[in-house]
Amino acid sequence: MADLETVNENNKLDDILEKTLNECLGEDDNQINSTIYDDDEDEDNEGDDEDNEGDDEDEGDDEDEDNEGDEDNEEDEDNEEDDEDNEEECDKGNEGENEVKEIKNEEDDENVMELTFEQLVEVINDKYFDFLGNVKKIYINHETLGKSVSYDIEYFKEKIENDPNAILTFITDNYLYCLEEIKDKNSDFFVYQKEKTIKKKGNSKNNIKIIKNKLTKVGNKTLLKSVLENLKNDTNSELLNEIMEIFKLLIYEDENVYAFHEDYLEFVNSNFESNKNYNKICNTIENIDLIIGNIEENDIEEAEYKEKMQKMGKETSKDKKKGKKSKNSG
Repeated sequence: MADLETVNENNKLDDILEKTLNECLGEDDNQINSTIYDDDEDEDNEGDDEDNEGDDEDEGDDEDEDNEGDEDNEEDEDNEEDDEDNEEECDKGNEGENEVKEIKNEEDDENVMELTFEQLVEVINDKYFDFLGNVKKIYINHETLGKSVSYDIEYFKEKIENDPNAILTFITDNYLYCLEEIKDKNSDFFVYQKEKTIKKKGNSKNNIKIIKNKLTKVGNKTLLKSVLENLKNDTNSELLNEIMEIFKLLIYEDENVYAFHEDYLEFVNSNFESNKNYNKICNTIENIDLIIGNIEENDIEEAEYKEKMQKMGKETSKDKKKGKKSKNSG
């Protein structure tokens, strides 16, 4: 009995030890498994943290790039705004320049309108001395005309000291009655002027009438016909055009209608009513719009004629060259 009890107690002890051992072993496995699981979780968390850090870095880079892009866009927008501002400033600058030019042009127009008749006469005097100077240059070596034109220049210089209107009186007397011929550059009209015209009265030989004609002069001694008859047509046209340009100073335009200034008309009426060519002078005054209006048309026709003649001259020279080549080849 004692042995059985001892065995049973030993068996119980073995059971208790085994149970205890199993319990201990179970806790260790759980600790090991938990440790392994915890390690895995830590590694996963570390990986996640690294991924998150990578994501954070990527997001940061993206944000930086976006910020840089935004900065670039802002710079581009700023540049565009600056360009627009510069363009606006340029436009304003151009507008300012245009306004200044317009103001200057208006001032120039006002200055022209503000010229008094006395100032206009001074300009005409200077222009006519220039004309006489050009004639003198042409005939500087001419024995007769060179001396007579030089005399005329000195004559007018003395005259205007006492009478500022002396040259205006002279050109009105000599050119206004035949201004249309001057405009047309009709040099033959002056070249063939005759001092006297003989007209018969009835059938009687003794019953004749001698009419003294007006011979146009450029000065007190020099006849215009003497100047023009020795020159080429182009030079004659230039001289007649200079005279016409002087008379243009006495003419104004209003709504495409040309007329002489009122001060000049008063001057003419006060000094030329008794002139033998007064009727012709009045005729010129009445028709000045037609006379001036045709100047541009005549200038265009003249330019076209010169161009046509130049082309004909070139074609003639080409034909001559071809003829020489064919003779040489033959």
